Amino acid sequence: MKTLLILGHLHDATLPALARLLRERGAVRVECLTDADLIAAPDWRVQLTNDTTDWQLTLADGRHFSAQTTDALYNRLGYLTPLPFASATDTAYAQAEWHALLAGWLQNLGPTRRLGTLFPTTLAVGTANPLLRVRQLALAGLPVADLWVTATPPKQGFTAPAASTAGQWRQETLNHQYNSVLATRQTLTGALARVFRTGIRQLQAQLDCELLQVHFCQSVSGHWKATNYQTLVQPGSEAELAALATYLIERTHAPATHLTPALP
Repeated sequence: MKTLLILGHLHDATLPALARLLRERGAVRVECLTDADLIAAPDWRVQLTNDTTDWQLTLADGRHFSAQTTDALYNRLGYLTPLPFASATDTAYAQAEWHALLAGWLQNLGPTRRLGTLFPTTLAVGTANPLLRVRQLALAGLPVADLWVTATPPKQGFTAPAASTAGQWRQETLNHQYNSVLATRQTLTGALARVFRTGIRQLQAQLDCELLQVHFCQSVSGHWKATNYQTLVQPGSEAELAALATYLIERTHAPATHLTPALP
């Protein structure tokens, strides 16, 4: 049976629910690690060769994982907090080193398949620029909330150049009605999946990302607007959790892809 290793935060509520569902299905052997397990790991090695990458990880509880025993790895880790030092500068340095170590490992897993998308910045920041994400959603053809800038009137008797006039971003009013669509390689899951299928597939292509979640909010006029997306998905329903489990099983069992060097 193939082995799927899932990395997640210690307090990630999705992690135990997902692992339980995968074990109930019985299609893969599931192992879960948290950020606390990794911080306390006594032995963690990554070796690069001309052909592949070999890695080994031994935990404090005695569990051992390697490139030879792990078929796929699904990363749910985002922003990581190291143990604090007496100096804030030392803490910041330790955090940067911790992010670099983990990102370097996840980008060099050798024969182990990484599921989900990991950019190095995913581990270093909480959220990307929200306006950038809104622009990406709009470029994919998804409806987004109207945005505009209101300029602050200059003081009486003073005319400021247009480029230096202060302003403030405004957004059309949205209701507190939320929805989301979970997108995997094969399926879209959610009440709005059929309505926004084309735009979500285009967003996947733009980001080169199989697994993501798009969030929507209803405007006061009753129209759904895309407000954000995330690659660290948070299933909000049993259907979304089941779709995520199916995706992980299928990708764990997918045939390995071997690159053939070009002939001179």
